[in-house]
Amino acid sequence: MEVRPNLLQDLEALLKPNKAKESLAEFSCALVRLIFSKKLSHLDWPFVKGFTTGQCTRDKYTELLRGWLTALDEEHGGGLLALAGLSAASAGSSSSLDPIEEEVFVVEPDEPLAEARAAVRPFPVGSLVKVTVRVSRPCPTRTNPGHFRDLTVGKEGRVMGYNEHDWPIVLCHVTDKGQPRDLVNPHDPAKLVLASEFGPRKDEPKAAADPRSAFVPAGQEHFLTGLEEKDYTKVTQVPWENLLQEGSDAQVRHDVKAYVSVMVDLLRREAPQYSGADFDVIHREPETGAAEKEALVEVWTKRDFQPDEILLLPATTEIKDRYWTQSKSVMVHLPRDTAT
Repeated sequence: MEVRPNLLQDLEALLKPNKAKESLAEFSCALVRLIFSKKLSHLDWPFVKGFTTGQCTRDKYTELLRGWLTALDEEHGGGLLALAGLSAASAGSSSSLDPIEEEVFVVEPDEPLAEARAAVRPFPVGSLVKVTVRVSRPCPTRTNPGHFRDLTVGKEGRVMGYNEHDWPIVLCHVTDKGQPRDLVNPHDPAKLVLASEFGPRKDEPKAAADPRSAFVPAGQEHFLTGLEEKDYTKVTQVPWENLLQEGSDAQVRHDVKAYVSVMVDLLRREAPQYSGADFDVIHREPETGAAEKEALVEVWTKRDFQPDEILLLPATTEIKDRYWTQSKSVMVHLPRDTAT
């Protein structure tokens, strides 16, 4: 994921230097929103159909870059897209950028490869399945995007398709905080069974309880191999995806944060350097009875400036969602009597 080093020079040749840096800063903020699964529809950049935020990959980064440069080309010309070595995207309307739709199943074409993959899948599309091990699935709300909902053993769902890892995408109807919800999430196939095969048949005697079931989830009994029953202790498997390893989402997120930090630092170094002889910064307490709870930050000039001469850039030592996506690092207000 690299931007050509002299791209800023191309921008400055097309726009004013300060405007070029502002545009590059806007792209940096958009990249952070991509990482944190925040919507980008406010930018009005042209994206290909199906583009979503979250799980930053090389393809998504390239598409974000393509949308930014295409918008600049349409407004100012200059052929920035071609200078960056990218081609124009194929025609298609921009899609919803809701991160909840990140893992929507894809209906595969009728090809030998698709048929071969379908042959090894345990559950036909459209079949009813039931959960055999208690699991938690993302159930985001507007006030709590990280909310999860537990699915207990025996919860029924319908297989809607498969993701790229051949995990079934299951639709489950749940009640969350008193409200009906539909959850469409990928499931580990080892934790599902066809509804028709769930539980022992009435004409079959119940099997004796496996003493290992009190210590490990179903299907993971091999973790107790070689131990006597008196030596059993509870075993919890840590998902590999939760570990920080090369190529993981956590590692990609870390690397991109570092890239954004370097980009912001480079912008800061290129920006004009001001001192107390140029500006005064004050905190003005809100009026009594006003709705604002924070003091207003005002910047007053102490000398004359030319139009478009002042350039203020966002800078923070913490690259966190609450700073970048809420503009907490660049909160500047004008006095009420001069706001117009």
